[in-house]
Amino acid sequence: MIKYFLAIVLLGINWATGYVIAGYCVSHGMTPINYAFWQSFGPFIILFGFALIYRKKISYEGAACKFYLFCAIFGTLVPSLLIYYAAQYVNTAILTLLANLAPLFTYLLAVFFRGERFRWLRFGFVILGLIGVGMIMLASNGRDLFLNWQAEVHHIWLYLLLLVPLSYAVVVVYIDRFPSGQISYTAKALGMLFFASIGLLPLALSDGIYILDIHDIKTQLLLLEIAISVFDSLLVFFIINSAGVVYYTMVNAITSLAGVVYGCIIYHRSYSMVVYYALGIVIVSIIGINLTQQRLPRS
Repeated sequence: MIKYFLAIVLLGINWATGYVIAGYCVSHGMTPINYAFWQSFGPFIILFGFALIYRKKISYEGAACKFYLFCAIFGTLVPSLLIYYAAQYVNTAILTLLANLAPLFTYLLAVFFRGERFRWLRFGFVILGLIGVGMIMLASNGRDLFLNWQAEVHHIWLYLLLLVPLSYAVVVVYIDRFPSGQISYTAKALGMLFFASIGLLPLALSDGIYILDIHDIKTQLLLLEIAISVFDSLLVFFIINSAGVVYYTMVNAITSLAGVVYGCIIYHRSYSMVVYYALGIVIVSIIGINLTQQRLPRS
């Protein structure tokens, strides 16, 4: 299980790094739509070339395309656009934390769809996590949660960000309960990125598509994140299909911790003690849910 643990730690750090890169790019001239498009299209091109060179089998059957489309919508399109827009207003630590509350929603969805038996201990950790989120939302000096406080409307991003972990949780439960047969990790990632790119292309064109410039720091960071995303796309399916949902959702705790470290060290941000307590409560909740969660039975 050491290889799974190392994979989880690496994926968690990579995700947190992605939030930092996204925050910089969208705060320095690149639109969230363009960033989301290149984050899908770039990895797609690389994986497509990889599939051609190594002659990877790609399934185009109806069931496979349905799987790709579902993962593209709820695993890429919805969460990516929300994250990249929110990155303009919410700092890295809070954005990373709220975007990685998927274990809370995963358990609730698992119970709702009869994938898992209700247990009070696990539910208690869910309530604990919600209390932590509430503390963040209601922090009396919550101004340090935002990058820009020019308008009160920025408050809404804290609430909209809760749709991100919900979307991720839907995908995790879907992948685990409805396995996709013999489709390879490469095919799953490639199909998901293809549909995501197709969905974002019209938006990127109407927004004025960003032209890559290797001399621009934003392009350099974007290319770095594209390379990381290619690796992460394969790693996600490897962890879920090999180790299971229990181990996969531990990524959220690692990402949350890494996000706090980035916020404190790289950006030199300090928060009120209420916010620090809330961060700790949510992270404990995520870990507690994972440690007490059973693998979801497959259909």
